[in-house]
Order: sequence, then structure tokens, then C-alpha cells
Amino acid sequence: MTIRRWSALAFLTAVPFLGPLRLSSQVAPQDRVQGSAGSVRPIVEGGPATSSVRFLVDQQEGAIGGTVVLKRASDQWQQGFSISLGCQHLRKGAICRFLLPIGRWDIAILLRGYAPVFRENLEANAKAMTISPVTLTPGVTLKAAIRDAESGRRETTWSAFALGDEGSHDAATLTFFAQRPIGGGRRLDFGSLPVGRWDIRFVSPSHPELRRRIVTETAGTTDLGRVFLGRPGALRLAIQFADHPPSRPVSVSIARPGDPKTGAQVQPLITREYPGSLQITANFDELAPGPVLVLVATAAGDVAEKVEVGIRGGELATVALVLREMEIVGVVRRGARTVPEAGLQLRHNNHRLETKSSPNGEYHFTAWRSADSQYLLVTKGPGDRVGYYESLQPPDDLTTLLRHDVDLPTSVLRGRLLDAARMNGVASGGVTLRWHRSGPAWEDMAVTARVPAEADGTFVLENLPDEPIDILGTAPGYASARLAGLMPGQAPELNDLLLARESTISGRIVDEKGSPLNGVMIGYGSDLAGHYFERSTTSNDAGQFVLNGLPTGFVSLVTAKCGFPIQVVTTQSTSATSGTSLPLGHRRTPLRILFRHPDGTPAAGLSIQPTIADVTLPSQETAAFAKSCGRPSASDGTGELLVDALPEGRLSITVLDELQRPVATHVEINRGSTWVITVPD
Repeated sequence: MTIRRWSALAFLTAVPFLGPLRLSSQVAPQDRVQGSAGSVRPIVEGGPATSSVRFLVDQQEGAIGGTVVLKRASDQWQQGFSISLGCQHLRKGAICRFLLPIGRWDIAILLRGYAPVFRENLEANAKAMTISPVTLTPGVTLKAAIRDAESGRRETTWSAFALGDEGSHDAATLTFFAQRPIGGGRRLDFGSLPVGRWDIRFVSPSHPELRRRIVTETAGTTDLGRVFLGRPGALRLAIQFADHPPSRPVSVSIARPGDPKTGAQVQPLITREYPGSLQITANFDELAPGPVLVLVATAAGDVAEKVEVGIRGGELATVALVLREMEIVGVVRRGARTVPEAGLQLRHNNHRLETKSSPNGEYHFTAWRSADSQYLLVTKGPGDRVGYYESLQPPDDLTTLLRHDVDLPTSVLRGRLLDAARMNGVASGGVTLRWHRSGPAWEDMAVTARVPAEADGTFVLENLPDEPIDILGTAPGYASARLAGLMPGQAPELNDLLLARESTISGRIVDEKGSPLNGVMIGYGSDLAGHYFERSTTSNDAGQFVLNGLPTGFVSLVTAKCGFPIQVVTTQSTSATSGTSLPLGHRRTPLRILFRHPDGTPAAGLSIQPTIADVTLPSQETAAFAKSCGRPSASDGTGELLVDALPEGRLSITVLDELQRPVATHVEINRGSTWVITVPD
């Protein structure tokens, strides 16, 4: 690998950084009112035109600020306006305050991460008032990037409404969301949608109306990804079954790709069922532009194919699948002995076929496969808690019989989950383990499994290959702890994971002028794969945030917001809520990287994983952040990658390919320059 430095002056463009962020733990209401048209007019606390209103939030964590939407009792919600809401944590719950203009009002209390709470006929008479306590219900944070279907550029002239099912939401909730938009402008990021079924209605003066169906069963974040506004498109799917038709009906579904962090599919659009036949043709019209997943499956799981297709407005997309029935057979052994009653799972595209080995250890699967089908075989011997993972890939397109014998490993790893202060066993915990299997069929797939610990904190991990393994210990009320790079055959007899009691950090993020900043991502640590933060949150409209589940002591936090350089700051976390200050750098020019193969040709599809202040940023979080800010996450056809979210100075980066595999590590670059990085073929 070679690195050649170029002068950056001829290539760099100005980046609109907003200046430094400051974070403070002091929480105060913002004394201003924002009207429905975006106007801002001041409200003076204690003045003759307002009442100071306060209320208690019972037994809730995490919600320390938001907004209150006001409307006159005789008006509709679209005629209302918003007031910033500030909250302060108490020992149990929180107390929140806002300023209410004189008159009779209906209000909706929106705390990020929780469903709205409504209060009707509040009368403000310039006196301080206390309203009934608020009990919060966890809700959904809905995110999306809105794009023009034809140009792919960010769309800004749109509004989004949430239309709910009458059977799953009360009348006050349905009325509020039907009348008041949940988003508009650069990006959809609404943090107070109740759990349930919703039709998200996107309205734009320059595009036809678009509706996206979402079904949320639990609270959390639902990211719709990129939503494209424009003319609808169409899809034609042709499926051919070689030799003979399947014995069961075949379902064809169209779904939107879900949040990559969870792997969930957010929105099944259409599902149709077809009788088993040699050829199936499925036509789907009036599809909204953007990426869709075509899912072909049977109820038994012997057919399970998934294809991602881009739908363009006014165009017909075509997909052809040829499926061939294949038998997978073999024998399960451990050492020289065959293993009867071993449990086997054949996984493919979120479907699973299951069987058990016969008394002589033999097993058999039948599945339909396409030209590039790849399977995951998971085998557990009787009594094993951890499965043995292997990748199976047919050697060619015409293979109908694949023989594979399973040789179960014999290595065992033992350990304990211990309270770091008392050094006694921690109950109700568990261990997540992760290792990499090698081979071209794996595409560097990481294997993860979770095993519960015993009541005294002990755990046993068997069925492990002699390969480096990382383990992560967790338990309720404790921050996680991990051990990395353990070799099962060489590890100590007991591997202790010391769990510290979890703590919380809260604060308020403002810019250099003291104005609160919302949408700032705050992250801590990473998962075992190094793809996502272990803990993360986002500042609310008042710039406030709470980050739970941190270890007590000094922790390194990552802050990121479009227009600011990513920063890592080390601060102290205690068992009580604390605050800190996070100054960020000034406006800088972007970093320009040119990736090249050894022969000098451009290397496309490469991304970087930076290390800042000895903290390696999670790769998928870094890519998602770049995309949310309108920047590419990987090099283009010319090998160029522009990065404008890194701080000044020398940095170490890891270069990743399209499958997130490292192709070059510990590459030293200097922020503010242009670098040519030669990567191996």
C-alpha cells in the first residue's frame, strides 16, 4: 500500500460548518413561541400576557425536553403553534415548565421518544398554574430522507401527515396527526409517533401525493430511508422453476428496505399468492419510486429468495428468477463419533428449515435455489447452547445435490459475570459472542449468538471453533463489558467479565451563540461487530439529551451533526445524572481522498472508518451519517470520496470495501489535504 499526498488548494470547496457546539447540563425553557408559518415572537416569563405552567412526569427516564403545541379551543391543530418545553430531572420522574399565553387552550405535549399527551380547555390568566401529572407512553421516532425521484436530489417543498387506524388510536390522537404535519423541509425526524399502524402521507406542490404504510409493534426508531417523490413506476417479476413446480403455493411480496441497524422491513406493501407452477409472472403497478425488496417464498421456507430493485417514476423494472430444487445431505460428527439428534437449521433470506440428524448422524434438506443462493447452516449437538455456523454455497448454477459433512468443534469457554464493586456473581445476565468465519462464501460474515448466564453469573460456551472470539457481557442495571480476541483453546479456565453499575449523562447542546441545537447524535461505544453505537441518542428541540446505560467513570462520547466536524470528548459519568461541555471545531475545507488500484485505475465503492482520539467510529453509523448530510459514503467511479465531517489534524483510518471488510488499516492522513491511497486488488 502506498500513499501519495497532493496539494488540496485546487480541489477543496467551502463547507458550511455552523461553528462550535456547547453542551450544558442546565435546563431552562426557551422563551419564544414559533408559529405555524415558522415566525418567532418572544414571550417574557412572568409578563402580563403569559402564565407559567408546570407539570410532573411520573417515573420516566430519558425525556427531558420537547415542545408543546397550542391551539385555541375553537381552532384546529394546523392553526396552532409550538412552544419549547424544558424539563428537569427529579429523583423520581421530572418537572417540566412552559409559558402559556392568555386565553383558553388545547395542548399537545411532545417529548421525544414518547407518544403525545393531550390536555384540553386550559385557561391561562397570567397566574402560575400546575396541570395534572403526565404519564408517558414510549413511542416511535420516525425518520426519512425525502428525495426527488427523477434527479435524486433532496426535496424541501413537502409536508408529511400521519393517518392512523381508528381501531388502534383514540380520537384525540387521530385528529391531531390528521390536522398537523409531522415534518417538512430537509428531513423527516419526528420523535413522538404512537406505536401502531399508520399511513404516512407525503404532500408536495410539485409531485403526486405519496403514502407509505408503516406498522410498528414496539417503541424505538423506524427509519424509512430515502423516500422518493415523483411519478409511480411498475415492476414485472418472472419466476421459472426448473424441472418441476413447487408443491406449495408461492407468495410474492413487495416491501421497502428497513433500518439496516435492525434488519427489519418497515413496510410490506403488497403480498400476492400464486399456485405452484413452472412459470409465475407477477405484475405490480403504481409503485412509489425508490428501492423495493422483492420477496419470493413458500410457507414452509423451501423457497426463500430476496431481490432489491430500484423503481423509477414512469418506468417498468423487470426481474427474472430461475429457481432449481437442490438437496443438501451429510453426516454430523464430533471427533470420530457421529452425533444423533443434532439440531440443524438451514437459513436463507430470513427463512429457516429445521431438521434433526438420524441415529447414525445423517441429515437431509430440500430447498429451491437461485444462481447466487448462499446458505447458513447452524448445528447444535444435544445439550449445546451455542450453534456451530458454516456457510454453504453451491459450486455452480446447475448443482442439485450438495454434500456437506458437519464436524462439530470441541472447544469450550467458561467465565463469570461479576459485579465490579462487590466481585460477586450477577444474576439475570447473559453473554453475546462473536467470531468471523473465513472463506469466500462467507463474505467475512460475522457470527453472533447469545447465551444466558446461570443465577450465580457463570456461563459456559461450547461448540466453539479454534478462532478468535469476542464476548460481551450484559445484565439489567449494569453497563456492558467485553473481552476481545480470546482463543477458546488457549483462554484461561475462567474468564471474568466485570460489570459496573450503569450511569447516565444528560446535558444541553447549543451552538456558539447559545442557541439550542436539535438532531445532534450522541453515541457511546460500539457493538461487537463495530458497525453501530452500543448506546446512542439524539438531542431534542431544546438541545437536551439523556444517554443511559453508561459505565460509571470516564467515558468517550461521539457527537455528530450535519455541518459540524465529528468530535470525541471524554467526560465523567456517575451514578447520578451529570452534564459536560463539548466544544467543536470551526469551519474547515473537506478532506478529499482518491482511491487507486496498484495499476493506477480508480477504486470505487470504498469507504473509511476513522479513528478519532483513540476511538474507532462504528462503520455503519459513519456511512449513515454521511448519507443523511447529503454526502457520499463510498468512493465513486473516479475513486473520489469527499469527507467533510472529520476534525483537523492527523487521523488514522481503516479503508473498507463494499462488504465492510478492511482492505487497508492504520492509514495515516492529514485532515484538510488531498490524499491518494493505493489499495491492494
